[in-house]
Amino acid sequence: MTNPGLEGPYSAISPKPDSTITGELPDGWNLINGNAEAELAEESANVHEGKSAMRVTLNAAGSQRLEVGTRLKMEKKAYRFTIWLKSDGLNEMVVFARQTGDPYTVYFKKSVKVSPEWAAYTVEGVVGDTDVRFVVEMNKAPAVYWIDDFRVENVSEGTSQSGAMNCPTLRMAAWLAVTA
Repeated sequence: MTNPGLEGPYSAISPKPDSTITGELPDGWNLINGNAEAELAEESANVHEGKSAMRVTLNAAGSQRLEVGTRLKMEKKAYRFTIWLKSDGLNEMVVFARQTGDPYTVYFKKSVKVSPEWAAYTVEGVVGDTDVRFVVEMNKAPAVYWIDDFRVENVSEGTSQSGAMNCPTLRMAAWLAVTA
């Protein structure tokens, strides 16, 4: 796993041609989609744990939701994904795991109401490919969102591997407790 705590260093993003998204992302995390007006930045004062969290200031939503995420190399098994989230008000965020390439099959997805208090959100299910993307999606604007401390657990056959998976880009500082 790479940078599950969303700690520094952060690097400048390469925005899509039709967007006005600026700022930086933590190593191991990517701007996946979005043509919004937004700024992504390292947050050091308002974190769940560690020294940094990701702050997303969404000034204007575009025709596509703003998506950030991390890529994982996994086995085809059941997993629990947990991430810590908060926002400047009561806002909806969507968290999901999907196939990285075409046809981009979504394995499991959950909408969550996020408040100004840090909270863990969890979603779980079986992944059907070894190349998986965990994604956090935002669309309400204007709003500010924070993402921190990411964890993955293998829950197949009653086993658990907390934070120690062989996943090249998955260490976001946010626990995701999204249960149906």
